[in-house]
Parts: sequence; C-alpha cells; structure tokens
Amino acid sequence: MSTIATKFCQLEIEDGGHRYHQDISMQFFGFPQLFNQNTPNTSDRRSSYLNSPLKTRITPVSEYSDLILSVLPPRELTDALVKGYFTVIPFNRFLVNKDSFYIEYDKFWSASAIDPFFLALLFAMVSMPTEISKEEARTADGRQKSYKKRLSDASTECLKRGKYMKHYCLKGLQAMLLNQFNFWLNSKGIDFPASIAHGLGLHRDPTNINGLEESEFEFRRRLWCVVLIFDVHFSWLEGLPLHVVPAETDTLAPTYSPHVDGDTDTARKHFKYTILLYHVLQVWASIHQSTRALKPPGYEKVQHTQHYIWQVDSAAAQLLKIDENEPDAWILWEACSMESAICRAQLTLHLSHISTHPESKQLALNAAIRSLRCFFTINGHRSEDLETYKWRGYWWMIRGVLIATLLSALLVTSEKLPEEEEVWELIHGTHEILRLEEMKCHLGRDIRILDVIERLRLDRLVNYDLIKDIEWEWVQSFQ
Repeated sequence: MSTIATKFCQLEIEDGGHRYHQDISMQFFGFPQLFNQNTPNTSDRRSSYLNSPLKTRITPVSEYSDLILSVLPPRELTDALVKGYFTVIPFNRFLVNKDSFYIEYDKFWSASAIDPFFLALLFAMVSMPTEISKEEARTADGRQKSYKKRLSDASTECLKRGKYMKHYCLKGLQAMLLNQFNFWLNSKGIDFPASIAHGLGLHRDPTNINGLEESEFEFRRRLWCVVLIFDVHFSWLEGLPLHVVPAETDTLAPTYSPHVDGDTDTARKHFKYTILLYHVLQVWASIHQSTRALKPPGYEKVQHTQHYIWQVDSAAAQLLKIDENEPDAWILWEACSMESAICRAQLTLHLSHISTHPESKQLALNAAIRSLRCFFTINGHRSEDLETYKWRGYWWMIRGVLIATLLSALLVTSEKLPEEEEVWELIHGTHEILRLEEMKCHLGRDIRILDVIERLRLDRLVNYDLIKDIEWEWVQSFQ
C-alpha cells in the first residue's frame, strides 16, 4: 500500500503517460536564476512518451481543404505574412524554429497529406502580422478584422479535428500558444495550453527525462518559458491563481543559440529581452499571489522580491538601456517596454506599504518617476518609429502610467521632495498626453482619475473630498 501511495503522490503510474514528476518540495523555493549558463548532467529519471508521433496525426489534405480554401491566401501573400511573423512578432524564435518550419512549409504546398497541427500553426502565424500598427488599424475595414478572426478560428478548428486533447504534441502546443496573441478575438485562456505543456513534460528540464533527443532540449525550454509568460499574463488579467506552481518545475531558462536566434548583436538583445520579460513576470506572479492571499505575506517577502527586481533591473540596464538614438526601433521599443514592466512591478509591490514603510514610499516614487520618463520617451521624437510595435502592450502601459502620475502628484503635493520641479514637469506632460482621446478610450472607468490629477496640478493641495471616491486602497493613506 505504501508503494502505491508513493507512486500516486508522485503521479508515477506504471502504464500511464504521466511519469515525469520528481520528489520535490511543494514549498515556494524563490526566484529562478536569471540566465542559464550551464547545463546539468542527464539524470537516470525514467523517460515518458512526451510527443505524439507524426504518423498518428497525418491526414489527407482533402479533409482540410475547406479551411485551406476559405482562409489561406495565395502562396505569394502567405509567404509575405510568414516573413512578417519572423520579422515583427515577439517570441518568434521561441515558438517556431525558422529553419525546420520552412522545410515543412515548402512541402505543404504540394503535399497530398498534412499534419493538422502544422496547419493550425500556419493559420496562427499568418494571423499574427495583420493590423500591427496604428496606421493599419485605422485603415482596416470590418472585413480585414473579420479575416484575422477567421484565421484564428481556423487554427482552433484544426486542433479540434486533429483531436489535440488525445494527441498531445509540441506542434499543437505551438499553435495554441501563438493563438494566445489573439485573445481579444475569443475567450481562449491558458488553462488548456498549460495542461498540455505539463502532459508533454515541459515543466521538467529535458536533461531529467531520458530518451529525448538533445536537439530538442532548447526548444522544449523555450516553449515552457512562453507558457510561463502567458500563465502570469492571463492570471493577472483574470484575477485567477497561476496554473504553474513554481515548486513543481525545474526547467532551466533557455540558452542563447547563434544558430537558432541569429548571430548578431540585435539577435542577442531580442533573446535577452524575452528572458528578462520572463523574470519580470515571475515578480508579477509573486505579487499577484500575495495580493490574493488570505494571509498577506510579511514585509520581509516584499524586501526579498525587491532584491530580485534589482537583479533584473541591473541586467536590463546592461543589456537593454533606453537610448533615444538607437537606430533599431524594435530594440528601442523592447528597452522601453522592459523599463515599463520593471517599474510597474516595483510600483505595485510597494503601493500598499507606502503609509507604513518609508522605504516603500521612496521605492514607489522612484518607480513612478522612471515610468513617467519612459512614457515621455515613447511619446517623444521617436513616437512615429515606435508605432509599429505599440500593439505589444502599449495600452497596458497606460494604466501603470496613470497610477504613477497620481502617486507622484499626491506625494509632491503632500510633502516636500528634492526633485519637486522635475516631478511636476513630468506630471504636467504626462497628464496632457493621457487626456488625448486615443488614450482616454483605454482608461475605462479610471478616466475620472484624470480630473483628480488636474485638480492636484492646479490647487497643489490634497483634500478628502478630492480623493474619497477613488477605490484604490493606497490612495486613502493620503487622507
């Protein structure tokens, strides 16, 4: 009985496909190492069958001709859209290996049988580059937007016809993760991809699973990295717990590969950006869990998290420092979005402690000021250059900037700050940008905060009537 109980607790069913757990503590073990420099030795852990073989999925192309003919554009246009995916889509090299994809892609156009999961991946990839800039969104009519949704739906349909819940497959997971970028078109969440990723054993480092090809190691680590990024993203949006328990994964961070990522300084920066984004989101995950805990963590947990933020911030300062003269707008955008993500993490971490811990008040103010400076850079003389990339989280940044502006205005109004002149200048400029119509539509009911900021700008005085209706708890500490 004890043997059965042990195997059950480890999910090591003899004839099943779940033999990938190890004896590990369920306690949170802290934040992961920033970059993977060394690969551990292969263990003697038993291997599992962790990828559905192609022969079980191959299907006559005629069974999918209705989808192909209805949504896939001619070869020349499809080529251009696929090229666009590899040019402007974040995580492109993490989700799809360019060389191996093009081999299968070239065969697809003359094949009599296909892998439905490859077709799902292709539809998802083609849907990505459309409507990526402000100008394109402005000129796109209803048919163009509808076409993007049809591609996304066709990708999902291919997965269903291919019985993705029966045939767990890395390629199927790729398609599902890519379709997460279209979350605003449908109600897809991360629950199925996270479950499939666990079923494929991605939460275990491939060196701990015998029988896997070494060439597959890095790809599995990269897919898992993207799963974790989306898990935090959707948990944050939906207010739900994470699907991935930190203590149940030992997968290492991906390692830079010139062959996969490109052997240029720009390619290295893109790679490091994705890894740093993953680590920033780990901070978000920690904050997310703490704010929803029945028993709030002690201040020592806040300090521990802040030390990790400093580690990520230090690495970002070396690898992705904001330079308005950076010739590559993509690199500049990634530097700005990383700065914004780090600032929002630090700001969110300390907001609820600003009335009880002077250290938190100062760190929150520092993050707020940096956030406003970054916002100025994005909307400065390089604004037009950055338009193509603003769809990658710019509207999400606006809420963080709104919080940063309000906090700065409340602090500079209620007490004397050494940097008062600069802070007011940042508040004035940011408030004017946030009042633009294109910004207001993304603020929702928080648009009334703009009126509070304007009163603070004009009166330079905090009073109860001004802030009493603001629902954010940290604001009430200024009464």
